[in-house]
Amino acid sequence: MCCSEESLELLEFWFALECERERLAEVDDEVLREAA
Repeated sequence: MCCSEESLELLEFWFALECERERLAEVDDEVLREAA
């Protein structure tokens, strides 16, 4: 399998997106706990 610059950038983008999503989910959990 050939790894081009473009596909690497895409991978980094998706990885960052996933990290951000997890971080937001954690924040949501904290907010829900405080509201309860």
